[in-house]
Amino acid sequence: MTDRRPTPPVRRPWLLPIVVAVSVVVLVAVVVIVITTGQDFF
Repeated sequence: MTDRRPTPPVRRPWLLPIVVAVSVVVLVAVVVIVITTGQDFF
């Protein structure tokens, strides 16, 4: 196990909530767009 770039487990504790929030916003936006367009994508 020779890693050239050892990454600490908790390096940016603020990054996870931002990623979760962005993913939730994107999912909600996609659902709203699909519902408002009459589900044309499916």
